[in-house]
Amino acid sequence: MAMVIDAAEMRRRNKLTVLNAIRNQPGISRAALSEATGMNKATVSSLVAELMDERFVIEVGPGSSTGGRRPIRLQFHAEAAYSIGIDVQIHSVRLVLCNLNHAVVLEHLLPMSPASMSSAELVGQLADSIRHLLAEAPESPHGVIGIGISLPGLVNYRTGYIHYIPNMGIRDLPLAEILQAEFRLPVLIDNDANCGAWAIYRDHTAVDSLVFVNVGIGIGAGVIVNGQLYRGTSGLAGEYGHMTIDPMGLRCSCGNRGCWEQYASESALLAHWNEVYARTNPGLHCTGYDVVPRLVELAQAGDEDALRAFAHLGYHLGVGLANIANTLNPEMIVIGGRLAAAERFLRAEMEHTLRARALPVARDVRLTMAEASVQAVGAAGIVAEETLLRTGDAPAVG
Repeated sequence: MAMVIDAAEMRRRNKLTVLNAIRNQPGISRAALSEATGMNKATVSSLVAELMDERFVIEVGPGSSTGGRRPIRLQFHAEAAYSIGIDVQIHSVRLVLCNLNHAVVLEHLLPMSPASMSSAELVGQLADSIRHLLAEAPESPHGVIGIGISLPGLVNYRTGYIHYIPNMGIRDLPLAEILQAEFRLPVLIDNDANCGAWAIYRDHTAVDSLVFVNVGIGIGAGVIVNGQLYRGTSGLAGEYGHMTIDPMGLRCSCGNRGCWEQYASESALLAHWNEVYARTNPGLHCTGYDVVPRLVELAQAGDEDALRAFAHLGYHLGVGLANIANTLNPEMIVIGGRLAAAERFLRAEMEHTLRARALPVARDVRLTMAEASVQAVGAAGIVAEETLLRTGDAPAVG
């Protein structure tokens, strides 16, 4: 049965189509918009006038002419509104304020104490941080339009409900509902790997498929297939950290043995370092959050043990990445998390193992590392798209 769209809904969709065309083609004219969207010039002019009244679009001067009057160029007004992105990790919270082009305007990194944090304390810390960021936000026509939160656990994107965050002990928390009541703004939550994948895809829209692998205390992945974020039937797609790479291997917190994150995460690096290299030298012992920056510092100074520890980790990362390359055959794999700071010490072994173990048709996958802010930027971008830009809506030209 065909879906019936009334005139108001058709106009809304056409308006969003015009807005996104201007956003994606800076400097486009009204005539070019009409050609690009398939709408007649009168409709385009009316929608552009409405968008200019709302200050989402501005005129930026005349363009070149092939004869006759020079066309007026249009531009998306990225500072018309802002969104907040929050990336909650086990030992830290990163907050960003982004404009509508997902550029970071403000950024803060705050410490966390997960061992002693209750659900109420998590909500309180997030609420305090949001208040401070709202107070710092520049003036704009529409202000802050939403809050996106990236979380390292099992969450329901549609309901905003936290089911479980491992290593923090947070369970069964309606986080989005609580924060929406507090701030009267749309609040969306998602898995951190999904947020990272979304942000990477927004910067590489020509890439049809990619996997963002977030390597932290554990490992999770966000998967883009055919230009869409793939969540799976229950919203749990991408739990590659619990992919078995050794059936008789180390016991995992999930109850299984030999999960990838037991060999290729920050936790794995910590355990390997303390057991192999720091056992006979207590001064080298790491306690957890300090392991990556401390070993990076040692490796930069040429410490052979630190270099071997990173090579060991790089090998196990490569084993899992080869499995991803073989099963999904993506165009790009991106590594995120704090281990990106150790790229120069990880990459050779990681890439060698990936290329050696992947099937020939999958070996050419592009492998890159992400910036630390990518999950927070993704969270801010997802809420902006959902509440304002609605890029997933199909155009309705009429």
